[in-house]
Amino acid sequence: MKNLLIICLLFTAIGVKAQTVKGNKKAVNKWGCTSCDTLILKPGKPVLIFHNIPPVLSADEFQHVRQLKESDLSDESINYKFGLSALSNAQREWDELQIHFPKEKFNYKYLFKHTYLKVMNSTREVVNMLTLPDEYKGFVYWSGKAGDKVVKREEMYQLTELVAKHRKARFRSGYMIKHDQDSVAIAHYKTVFNPTRESAGQALFFAVNLNFKDYYLPLQLFNLKDVKEIKLTSDVSNYRNVILDFNNKGQVIKMLDALKAVSVEYKDGAPHLFTDGNVQFQEFSYSGDTVIVANKWDHKLDLYTRAGNFYFKTKSYLLYEPVRYRKELVLSQNDLILQADGSADLAVQAYNPNKDVLDMLTAPAVNEESRQTITHVSSVTGTLPLTIKYRVYYDSKFTVLTEEQYMDAKGNLILDKTVDGIRRRHLFKMKDGRPLSLTIKTQILSDDGKSVLSESKRFKPQVINFSYQYY
Repeated sequence: MKNLLIICLLFTAIGVKAQTVKGNKKAVNKWGCTSCDTLILKPGKPVLIFHNIPPVLSADEFQHVRQLKESDLSDESINYKFGLSALSNAQREWDELQIHFPKEKFNYKYLFKHTYLKVMNSTREVVNMLTLPDEYKGFVYWSGKAGDKVVKREEMYQLTELVAKHRKARFRSGYMIKHDQDSVAIAHYKTVFNPTRESAGQALFFAVNLNFKDYYLPLQLFNLKDVKEIKLTSDVSNYRNVILDFNNKGQVIKMLDALKAVSVEYKDGAPHLFTDGNVQFQEFSYSGDTVIVANKWDHKLDLYTRAGNFYFKTKSYLLYEPVRYRKELVLSQNDLILQADGSADLAVQAYNPNKDVLDMLTAPAVNEESRQTITHVSSVTGTLPLTIKYRVYYDSKFTVLTEEQYMDAKGNLILDKTVDGIRRRHLFKMKDGRPLSLTIKTQILSDDGKSVLSESKRFKPQVINFSYQYY
């Protein structure tokens, strides 16, 4: 970045000359600068100019800006706001242009001070950027030919295509090619439907956890034979009550709580369409062991790759373009690594080019259940005891939540979820492989995590009772 920024106003380059307009040098003029730079473009090399000129509203600020040098424009400088990156998407366009129009054959200029631009073409064009209270951001291209006019654009997108058009060339920005490829991939993922038998079965449990993430329902650990309905009743609040309805194939067909009633349609034995009321909000499609989840409410398409009994989010696409010239559809791409000992890890890449325009992706709810992404399982077969690690947003930061699953000496199922020294213990009292009740306690742990210091006063213990109907 630093090297890219130190390209500012090297007016001694071939075909470009700088000079100072004589005039008042005492204080800033309310309307126009009379002692600013004039940039003269002479016929010769084509020139590409990025201008990122902030408003100047006081005499002191004017003197400060006038004293800025090329060496001041670095990442570490207090004058970073004058850098190339302050111009939205300019860095991307700067890099793209140099791929097709190399600096050896083209003049690249970056203006950060109010400037009067004179073009020595047949019409003697001028670009007046001298009004001090105004800011000037954008791009100027001139072919260097006397008969050609300058080309200007304020928005930073597809500048490669813009220059190529005027040079009668067929160049495309790399991000535009990638955008087209991603668009084709999204269209394909929306239509493909060929689940494996294993992925269809595991997707049933995955769908429940995905749509009822605020509850804890590890159905894959329960005996569901001949179950028609499971009802969960909380002793704390009716909002914690849940009803799951099953068909005679053991598939969940409806999930109800106080806020929503989600119906599930199946295709080829796999969960397919999800409806809340009369609104179809989610669709599952399949490519072998990969589940593709299109969510209309979140405007996302997520790819989950199955490893044994677990699904890992390996890629995420945006289903719309929040800013038309951004053109980036991939939100994240993660690598799934299967280990020789039967464990699996997900290498999470911190990649989200749209984060500044998607509030839903930058401000997740602050609790340990929020936006869990599995990053490690100790055994993909799911046999107990089992350790699972998640990447979560907790206490205003991303951290690791560790879950341990095991059976105690009394045959109860224990699931401990620990993050930042706080453990939430889920104790399922079991009979015939089915839970009769669930007791949830929140505990404060010692620094080494080996002992309980106290029960949380903020989160009161709660009990959820299970009742069943059978076929």
